[in-house]
Formats: sequence, C-alpha cells, structure tokens
Amino acid sequence: MSKKPQQTYYVILCPPDPDTPDRARQIARIMQRDEEQVRQTLQSPTYQVLARYAKKPNAEGFQSQLYALGYNSLVVSDNDIKSHLFMWAMTANKGQGGMAVVDYSEQPLFTPFDDILIVVAGVVKRADESETLMIDLVRKSTPITPRLDTDLFDFEEMLGKEGADAYALLEELKSGTSLELDLSFNEIQEALVPAVAKGLASHPGMFAPPLDKIGTQYDSTSLKLFNVYSFFTREQVTMELQKK
Repeated sequence: MSKKPQQTYYVILCPPDPDTPDRARQIARIMQRDEEQVRQTLQSPTYQVLARYAKKPNAEGFQSQLYALGYNSLVVSDNDIKSHLFMWAMTANKGQGGMAVVDYSEQPLFTPFDDILIVVAGVVKRADESETLMIDLVRKSTPITPRLDTDLFDFEEMLGKEGADAYALLEELKSGTSLELDLSFNEIQEALVPAVAKGLASHPGMFAPPLDKIGTQYDSTSLKLFNVYSFFTREQVTMELQKK
C-alpha cells in the first residue's frame, strides 16, 4: 500500500498594514523564536514564510493566532503550489469581454475580464542580464495563469495604435475594465528572496516557450521570484474575497 507524499503546510505572512501594532514579542513567544528576528520578518514589505507544519490544523491554528494579533496570513501546501501553472501566451488579443490567448501548444484559452482577479506585472531578468516585463492574468476559476512575456508581442498590432507598448496594454486593461493592477514586484523582489530561497520546498509549474522563441533563457532566480509573488498575490486576493 503506497503512502501519500509528505505535505508541508506553509504559513505565509502577508504584507503588513503600516498601522498594525507591534506584536513581535507575543508572536516570538508563540513560535519560541528570537524576538528581534521575528520583528524583522513582520516588518518585511512582502510575503514571508513565517512557519511550516506537517499538519494543516496546526498551520490553521497558528494562522488564527496571527489574525487575532492583527496580522493576515495564508496557509498553502506543497500541493497547492505544485497545482498552479503559469502558461505563456504565444498570441493574445484583447476583445470586448476578455483576452483570447493561445499557448505554445497552440491551445486556445479565453480569459474573461470578469474572471480575472488581478493583473500582476513585473520585470524578470534573463541569463544575460537583459530584462523583460511579464504580465500575469491571474484568474478566479482556475489555477492556470495566462502570462505574456511582453518582448514577444507587437503591441502596436495588438492594440491597433501607433507607438503602443506593454504599458499601453496595462492602461487599456485598467481604463476599460474594473481590473486591479499590481505593479509592486519590482520594488519588493529582493525582500522576497528568503521565502523563495529558503522558505518553500515547492514551486509552481510552468509551460514556457521553447528557447528558440525567447532567444535567451530567463534567469532562474528572477523567474522564481516573480512566479512566487504572482502565486501568493492570487492566494491573498482569493482569501480577501472569501471574507466579504
């Protein structure tokens, strides 16, 4: 009889509200950790892995204690993380009701605007230190996130506007819909390094373009940082919607 694979449940601290009182001492006592180290983690501008548990009820119990002290957090498992897939768009067209994208296996995926939780955009480095802007259309109904590597698109043709670029698409998405844009990644990515490098054992899946389409491979660390930020953002927005 085969055993189920070991699951780790991560308690992910959400970016703090500046008005949240300092509860580092209480949380350090609960965690039996150094107070100053806990305080530094609580003051991080972005998501941090605060604790790891082998059992979900223990993780949720700690999450409840954090909430009582004024801190929002997420509980995600290795399975939650592995079940998420970033799917690069080979083609993308903006219509009246959504974005029609086709992936690199030539499979279509229509993404209605009312199914998009949030649009997350950020700069990702390549192995040669060049950069590209990624745009994620984070969806409610599926853990598959359509992604645009903006260097692979002609935005003048897509939008039918001379001089249009990736930021013109973001402006169109914002002005023509009720979509919220998250452009914070560039500012906080260095602070996210501990969560990605040490905190998580699993990372989301990817269906990326073949190398001959992108020319130069992405820098693996930079891409992981953006993947994790986009995934955590989806989890937080979903949690906030469920509370309403």
